Amino acid sequence: MLNLKHISLAALFVLTTGMTGCNSTPNNTSNTSNTSNTSNNSIEEGKIQILSKIGSYNTAGAFGVTLSSDGTKAYVADWNDGLVIVDINDPAHPTKLGSTPIAGKTNDVTISSDGTKAYLAASKNGLVIVDITDPTHPTKLGSYDTAGKSWGVTISSDGTKAYVADDRNGLVIINITDPAHPTKLGSYDTAGLSCGVTLSSDETKAYVGDYDNGLVIIDISDPYNPTKLSSYHTTDFSFAVALSSDDTKAYVTDGFEGLVIVDISDPAHPTKLGSYDTAGIAYGVTLSSDGTKAYLSDNENGLIIVDISDSAHPIKLNSYDTAGDVWDVTLSSDGTKAYVVDHGGDGLVIIDGIK
Repeated sequence: MLNLKHISLAALFVLTTGMTGCNSTPNNTSNTSNTSNTSNNSIEEGKIQILSKIGSYNTAGAFGVTLSSDGTKAYVADWNDGLVIVDINDPAHPTKLGSTPIAGKTNDVTISSDGTKAYLAASKNGLVIVDITDPTHPTKLGSYDTAGKSWGVTISSDGTKAYVADDRNGLVIINITDPAHPTKLGSYDTAGLSCGVTLSSDETKAYVGDYDNGLVIIDISDPYNPTKLSSYHTTDFSFAVALSSDDTKAYVTDGFEGLVIVDISDPAHPTKLGSYDTAGIAYGVTLSSDGTKAYLSDNENGLIIVDISDSAHPIKLNSYDTAGDVWDVTLSSDGTKAYVVDHGGDGLVIIDGIK
């Protein structure tokens, strides 16, 4: 395979998919609310689910999404409009509450446990912190300009540290105790292009989707001097990582190869358990609360639901093909709805009947 290690994500997607940047050029449309009860289900392996789109909010540059703890608001990382906050109290009629522009392409978003701050991976502008206390008037608090292009971000449970997947700069750990003046604690330069990051339950390890370098496991017990524990080289290009509740399995989206399940019970020696090859480019992943299903954002192939109860033989349960390119997905707390970002299509799309 062509070694593309030193080519940016943007350039790579031009080469492999003909896309501009990390996804297709967004439609030039105004933000509007759109309601539809269109169903789009598939029946495989003898299992039936009725999926339906119940509502959408057209933020055309949507790339990442997370929900408030009470499930009333969606926070969308939008390439064009920065952070967009959407009222989802009525999922059939989502409406915009507020937004704030962010310099650079906004790729990912996570929020503090108290729901007062949003942390954004803003590409060449690094980490941006936004006050969301008033969702109708979100305001920038501070930022830290990383050396690379930030693609993914997660924060520690105590809200003191942000972990940024920073493209060719690897993993960057940032002190966010003073959100107006975040500072770098440490970093680990991975061999590939860091796209996504998640933490172990005890927050001593970071699991990084490192593009052509696969899954990289980093010891972060000393945030000033993170060190590599091991890696597992997947077949294609690794993006996002989700962990089982017991930290024994990592679910890695692997581009054209779909979902790869890796045994991490011994983090020093990860091994492959199984995989499911989706039809499109698997990018984002989240798991059901009981850990039996994986929900994949599969780019132009839409939302894919995979039964992962047998790690060695995952099977497709269902799919929903949106109008544009799906890059991220998260679930409602009760697991009945999926919120997907449909870049260049319908923006934030709410899909019912997934449980």
